[in-house]
Amino acid sequence: MNMRRTARPGPRWLSPTAGAVSLLIAASPMALAQAQTASQGADAAVEAEAQTTEDAIIVTGVRASIQSSIQQKRNETIISDSLSAADIDGLPATNLGDAIATIPGATTHREKGAASEIAVGGLGPFLSSINVNGRETTTGNGKRSVNFYLFPSELINSVAVNKTQRADLIEGGTAGTIDSRTLKPLDKAKRQITLSARGILTGYDHKLDDPAGLGVRLTGSYVDQFDLGAAGELGVIFGVQYQRSNSPEELLGGGTTWNACRGDLTYTATQTCTAITPQTYGSAAVPASTPYYFATTSRNNIQFQTADERVAWIGGLQWKSPTGVEVNFDVELSDYSFNETRQIFGLSETTRGMQNLVFGSDHILQSYTGNSYGEVTPTYRVQDETYRGGGINVSVPVTETFRISADASLSRTRRERMDRSVRLRSNATDIDGAVVSGVTTGASGGRIPYSFENFRDGTQSVLLNSAFGVTDPDNFSAAARVRRDDQTRWHENEAGRLDMHWTPESGWLRALDFGGRLSEMRYRSVESDRREYNFNVANTASTFNGNPGTYTVLLSTMAVANRACRVDFPQSSYLSGDRDNAVNNWASFDPVCLMQQFIGTEDPGLSADTRGIGNRNVEEDTKAAYIMASFGSDMVSGNVGLRYVSTDVISRGLRGGFNVLNNGNGTVSLVSNGQFDQLVDTYGYDKWLPSLNLSFDASDKFKIRAAVSRSMTKPDPAALANGRTFALDASQTSFPDVRSAIASITASGNPRSNPLMSWNYDLSFEYYLNRDSVFSLRLFHKTFQGGFVNVLQDESYTIGGQTFTVPVTVLQSSNETNRIDGFEVSASYRASFLPSPLNGLGFRGSWAYADSDYEQEDLRLGDQVNPATGQAYEGLVDPVGIFGMSKHVVTAAPYFQSGGFEISAIYKFRSAYYQQFVGDPSQNRMVRDEGTVDLNLRYRLNRNLVLQFQGTNITDTPRYQDMPILGSFREASYYGPTYFLGATLQF
Repeated sequence: MNMRRTARPGPRWLSPTAGAVSLLIAASPMALAQAQTASQGADAAVEAEAQTTEDAIIVTGVRASIQSSIQQKRNETIISDSLSAADIDGLPATNLGDAIATIPGATTHREKGAASEIAVGGLGPFLSSINVNGRETTTGNGKRSVNFYLFPSELINSVAVNKTQRADLIEGGTAGTIDSRTLKPLDKAKRQITLSARGILTGYDHKLDDPAGLGVRLTGSYVDQFDLGAAGELGVIFGVQYQRSNSPEELLGGGTTWNACRGDLTYTATQTCTAITPQTYGSAAVPASTPYYFATTSRNNIQFQTADERVAWIGGLQWKSPTGVEVNFDVELSDYSFNETRQIFGLSETTRGMQNLVFGSDHILQSYTGNSYGEVTPTYRVQDETYRGGGINVSVPVTETFRISADASLSRTRRERMDRSVRLRSNATDIDGAVVSGVTTGASGGRIPYSFENFRDGTQSVLLNSAFGVTDPDNFSAAARVRRDDQTRWHENEAGRLDMHWTPESGWLRALDFGGRLSEMRYRSVESDRREYNFNVANTASTFNGNPGTYTVLLSTMAVANRACRVDFPQSSYLSGDRDNAVNNWASFDPVCLMQQFIGTEDPGLSADTRGIGNRNVEEDTKAAYIMASFGSDMVSGNVGLRYVSTDVISRGLRGGFNVLNNGNGTVSLVSNGQFDQLVDTYGYDKWLPSLNLSFDASDKFKIRAAVSRSMTKPDPAALANGRTFALDASQTSFPDVRSAIASITASGNPRSNPLMSWNYDLSFEYYLNRDSVFSLRLFHKTFQGGFVNVLQDESYTIGGQTFTVPVTVLQSSNETNRIDGFEVSASYRASFLPSPLNGLGFRGSWAYADSDYEQEDLRLGDQVNPATGQAYEGLVDPVGIFGMSKHVVTAAPYFQSGGFEISAIYKFRSAYYQQFVGDPSQNRMVRDEGTVDLNLRYRLNRNLVLQFQGTNITDTPRYQDMPILGSFREASYYGPTYFLGATLQF
């Protein structure tokens, strides 16, 4: 049979060279010289333009937003970049994260084509903190990051990425602090009503046999001010957004478990490859020279149909009294619903019967043949997430030079996800008992012979035996498995802070700030409540009692369910972007219908007891205090401060309960009693965080900044879990004591995890050519402690009245010191020296580079240490770097604005990076180099009405992933472009 190529790599021109070269050209000495020559004339022209009539001409559009960002950058006391409301509205953004990703040095990880996590300076997202209105927020993903789907970009007034630390900022941003702000209504001079409507078209929607059609995003906001006379002035703001859209996706991929298989053995058609580990490879049983290759245990084709709906609200009141008292109240509400139907075809035994093996010295499997059961697993997912946040801030001037501010806030998130899936497996006979062509025969028959090829560009092809009818539902007649999985997470944060600000009347000391903050974070989760039912075909059917378990059914019962729940494959041209994909469709079923057929209900509901080892129950109390002095003269300004942070953690977890049986001969046996014992652990730490920021005005256009700070990044709430799984020694049934019966203890988390501590050194050079143009270079160096390693810690347990102490392997932050070095070049430039309308041409962009000596070992195949003996074993795969860190991040955005018309393109590139799986630690997964292009066209008909067309990922760039090393293909995800067409009315 002929092998055909699969997953096509992205366009070759989408490389870091394109963006970096454009950026360097724009910032070259020649460009600077030309701009310097024209700068005085340009500034004069700008002033003339703004003063041609009694009422100054208002600069709008992309140029206005750039001017606002440049001015904000110049005025800040730390190294920072920002977006204004006008900039955010003018960007093609599915959510707020897409807009933030255009800020110099910021980049995102994409899920279904939209931003899900933000990394600053090429560093991992967990090294950044994200606040809303200066407050910590909550999320349903078990992390400290924000779910950007909950926050519509149109209802955010500004976003600042603070790249250095300051004592009054909330701790947590080693790479940077992202602070998004809603509008204060009194910042507007008059009433403003804004209405916006956009249609949303996803690029792959037309492939669906039942397309969802045009999605919609409707936004409205109202801002007003009221003169209360002697009582002062009152401002109100109200905004709401409704969004409904879909995001179909196509995926070709492998499993999450990868083995190193011995390549010196010959396997039969029924054998599974012999896997080796660093321990076995380093022992006499497996000689160190033994060849091996990397193989995954499964491979899948997945077709996604999705739909989501979001309703988000913001509201605010602002009151200012004539005496200077100010009260701000704000609230943010968001309800996000998501549902998804997956049609999945997979091979579940892709390390079985591996023959005709070809692999290279890099251990990447190039080709082989095998046989495996084929499985269709239709799945229906429903997810609901609600966010409730807000707070009140009161500022009181005690004297003309002394002000006190108090802030109280609350943030709550609840996420519930339910999956219903049913598996049907290939068999030697179909649902009528007829022999199936193209599969293995015999007692364990029904497996499909296939061939696999991995190409040098890192893509793959799986070709099934052509005699097997993968599109025929009759052929999936065995081993039905019905599952209902439920995950529920609650994340809450209550906080209060008090700030005092003193401004001397004169002198070098400009201000003295000091204050404190209290917060209480609670995180709880039911990670996986699973109800599973298995049905095997037999000559006599068993009585199904409605409880999870294993049953037998008649073949006729299987046939009835199979026939009742068939659906047509829901799309055409599956993986058409993958030029040689061999599987274009397969037998498809309605998972909810199958569940009804097999267990008599569409939803069996939650288990009566949802307790589990993996559940989380964490409380974290934080107390912080700071003092900061701001100083300055005509040329030098800055601030110096010290922040103290005290953190206390209480984590409650579960372990399986056991009964101790006395064997009567001096030995004991342990028997699981099906119950749980609660574990409670407490931990605390105190940290001092000094910071210094300096700014030198070398001239009226040239500014130099320097910063030194110590920062901390706390572990994610989910990582502080305290569950323990006890595995009993299965080799014997009697033991001298309880301790001897325990073979191993697995930890679901570690409440004693320390934060990652880092010393940060930054130097920035900024040249402000004019109001439209700035060039900057930032250098940074970080030394940090807190890389994550497996360590042994002693823990005591009492079982059956006997207490024993054992070493438990947990993931902990290490004491090893690592470094991060990098630079960031950014530029904004308008060709103001050109004649009109060419003087509307401009460019903005950035290039961030980061390098670190930190190494993350693969969980199964990396360097390992025997916890009992301390012996070290060399890994079979090279380690990866910091989670989420890319060496190169490039953004290049040329634009043109003339009159009411503007057009801009945004090229975003990030080099390969390590991306953790959500949940517990797993093997190393690498996302390959990725470059995408977004497009924005706007036309302002008049001062009230703007028409807009936008597109994201217009190049239809897929996302490629490799495991456990680059080049060893795991997954290709295709989701296409997304287009927005609409209008904004403001009056």
